[in-house]
Amino acid sequence: MLKTGIIAASHRSIVQSSALFASSGSIIRSGESSSTSTTSAVAAVNLAQHLLQELCTSTKPFMPMPDIAAVSLIAGYISRVGSEKTDCERCVSLVLKAKGSSTGATDGLISHQDKGGLCYPTAELVHVLHALKRFVDVILLHRAALLKPLQTCVVKGADVIVGLLVLQFDHCDQFQRHKSIERGCRKFMKPLFTNFAVNFTDEKSVARLYQRKPLSRKFLKL
Repeated sequence: MLKTGIIAASHRSIVQSSALFASSGSIIRSGESSSTSTTSAVAAVNLAQHLLQELCTSTKPFMPMPDIAAVSLIAGYISRVGSEKTDCERCVSLVLKAKGSSTGATDGLISHQDKGGLCYPTAELVHVLHALKRFVDVILLHRAALLKPLQTCVVKGADVIVGLLVLQFDHCDQFQRHKSIERGCRKFMKPLFTNFAVNFTDEKSVARLYQRKPLSRKFLKL
């Protein structure tokens, strides 16, 4: 039998034992660390949800920053996906606006690259997605304490947005609204998690591929 400190060896056995053996308490410490990680995960999610709620309800106008323009470009793609998944015109009007109507500084990247097929999102959708980006940043800081960071991020983020007075109209179907918001959250968050994982892997990589063909100038411009 193994010397675990729980079962003592008999004096007739060939297993050497020591009377001075003291348990290290690793089993107790592992249980404590598990409960501590669970507590930190709950605290991190609550902090991120509180930040998301504050940003979504904020009335401060956006500054013409490059990151806002990038979020607006991605929001155009998400608004296209939302318009293709539903036939409700009022639902589409919440995320998609007509081309050329109240084009602001946040639509600069879209208008610069538009060849006729890009969509222009509403200011409310851009506002919500920018808040979701900050929400994802907080979740990624505490990713080690979460079992499934992406799934947790999508579910918790959608729950907060559904409870707010954003992206909705009078007498709208709450089940359909929750489903659409969760779909949009997943479409927006999954590339953020992928980019973070790729960048983290490149930073921690031991071997570098120096023989890889360099990128073309056209690709670097984009």
